[in-house]
Amino acid sequence: DFISKRKCSMCSRRAGKTEEATDEMLKVAAIPNSPVLYINLTFDNAIKQTYDKVLAEAERVDLKITKKSKSEGYIEFENGSSILFKGNKDKGEADKMQGFHYRLVIIDEAQSQCNMVYLIDTIITPMLTDFADSVLYLIGTPPRRKYTYFENAFNNKTWKHFHWTMADN
Repeated sequence: DFISKRKCSMCSRRAGKTEEATDEMLKVAAIPNSPVLYINLTFDNAIKQTYDKVLAEAERVDLKITKKSKSEGYIEFENGSSILFKGNKDKGEADKMQGFHYRLVIIDEAQSQCNMVYLIDTIITPMLTDFADSVLYLIGTPPRRKYTYFENAFNNKTWKHFHWTMADN
């Protein structure tokens, strides 16, 4: 889907969500001067789950890297695009994300994220105003609690939603 500005994928464990996130990040990073933000539950999870996969896939598709730092959580590309990796363990972590702009924001493990209303309405939505084609993409497994932000987004008709299982992958 290259059109929707709000996307939500709710999939089973081991369905390939991390690979989907990696593909989406690099698809956008291939567009010159496109900043991307990837958010996981913690910074360590963001790095452990996706950083090396993004590097390997960028190399495979010949997207040239000019700067990178695993410890600081960023990758910069020759075309001016970048990917920043962050965690959202508490409101303080969300506040550190303010003041930037992104063409794509992915929130992984969206079923378990804290302060989603604050994170999305106060922090992320303003970040997405500088690009006409900006996208917010929530990815996760079915939530264990009812009425989470993620479940509401998945059931909201204004969001484009996707679902697949490990068997479909």
